[in-house]
Amino acid sequence: METCPRLGTIFLDEIGEVDTSIQVKLLRVIQTRTFNRIGETRPRQFVGKIVAATNRDLAAEMKPASSARIFTIGFAAI
Repeated sequence: METCPRLGTIFLDEIGEVDTSIQVKLLRVIQTRTFNRIGETRPRQFVGKIVAATNRDLAAEMKPASSARIFTIGFAAI
C-alpha cells in the first residue's frame, strides 16, 4: 500500500475523466484539507500539494457550466 507523506504531493491524472461523485468528494478534501481513511472515524489533515492534469479543453468546458463539471472548472480556476 502506498501512502503520501503529510507534506507530500498528490498527482491526479486525467481528473476530467473521473466520475462526478468522486470529483465532489475530492473537491471537499481540497476545500477542507481533511479526509478520513476507510474504516477510520478520526479526520486526518493533508497539508501537501495537489497537482492535477487532464487532456480536456478546460476553457471550452467552463463556458457551458454544468454541474457535471464543477470539479474540473474549480481546478481550472486554481
